[in-house]
Amino acid sequence: MQVEHDFFIGFQDIGINNEITNKALLEALGNITNIHGNIVGHGTDNIDKTNISWIVLNWKLEVYSRPKAGKMILAKTWGQEHSKLQANRDYEVKDENGIIIAKATSRWCAMNTQTRKAEILIGDVIDRFECEDENKNFQDFKYEKVKEKELKILSKIKMRINKSMIDTNKHVHKIGRAHV
Repeated sequence: MQVEHDFFIGFQDIGINNEITNKALLEALGNITNIHGNIVGHGTDNIDKTNISWIVLNWKLEVYSRPKAGKMILAKTWGQEHSKLQANRDYEVKDENGIIIAKATSRWCAMNTQTRKAEILIGDVIDRFECEDENKNFQDFKYEKVKEKELKILSKIKMRINKSMIDTNKHVHKIGRAHV
């Protein structure tokens, strides 16, 4: 099942040259993901009933052109192949003329909000999304595993977490300006 939705590019979505940023594109993709989830009964509207919250693990985003503020984009998404613990999802973003401006893929994990453990992706949890394994944006793409030894702390900062920084999953979200 494919789901699409129009998004307006506002002032908060632009960077240099008045063009949409990667952060704004990823936010639109996150929002279309939630719209898809709500349609099939596994989005933020249903967390209290399903006890399932989806967490993004990885993104791959390719941007071909960047519309300016005041324009509309059309984001489309569909479920992809999945394992017992992770599900992939693909995206396509078009400008007002129907030209593809970006493609993306992502990997997600379903978390049980009661147990705080990963949910097994079988039956109702995944079937409702009607995944389209054959319709893949990046045929040979594989996410690279990063070893903890390879991670390096570049800087540390102490900050106070305000209630407005907490998302629906009770995670700290959207602190400062993301550099993607």
